[in-house]
Amino acid sequence: SSTAAIKEMDEKSLLVIVDCQYQNLLMNEKVYKKAKNVAIIDHHRRNPDAINTFKFLYIQPSASSTVELVCEMFDYINTEIEMSPIEATWMLMGIFVDTNNFVYRTTSRTFNVLADLQAFGADMSKAQRFLRENFEEYVKRNAVLNKLEVIEGGYGIAVCDDEIYERSFLAKIADNIISVNNIKVAFCIGKIGKDAIGISA
Repeated sequence: SSTAAIKEMDEKSLLVIVDCQYQNLLMNEKVYKKAKNVAIIDHHRRNPDAINTFKFLYIQPSASSTVELVCEMFDYINTEIEMSPIEATWMLMGIFVDTNNFVYRTTSRTFNVLADLQAFGADMSKAQRFLRENFEEYVKRNAVLNKLEVIEGGYGIAVCDDEIYERSFLAKIADNIISVNNIKVAFCIGKIGKDAIGISA
């Protein structure tokens, strides 16, 4: 847990931030604030608001996912990589989510990483089962999609109700919208905190 991590941290501890480079999006800002050594690995584009105190930075927006970047680093490590099948499956899930089941941003690099993960025991069917949504979320997602507005024939916008949602929920809806024929750009807007609005595009 974050609390346990903070207790364990010392001057030599290394905090590795993956798939994110903005302080306000971190799982726990207190861990970041205590860390003296920070490494960032991300596949999102960088802007001036990104964390700028780090010892190591690897940003590659052309990658399908941060998992792709991490796995590619294995080739440069001069020791045997140990990974359990369940860890490999979780990493596979990361690629599933970021590529919308291999539809977007998928390249030959992505498939090379998939082959590596399978060698570690990643299980495709298990990953798909883990990613299934529960019935309550399914109903909520469809309720939001039922209010979808299409502007000028190509811009899909869905607005959630006043309930607070996870960012991932908004992202799933945006992915659903972009899969509709003739929609060029998709937005899902909803509350992600008491005083915060999230937009997934």
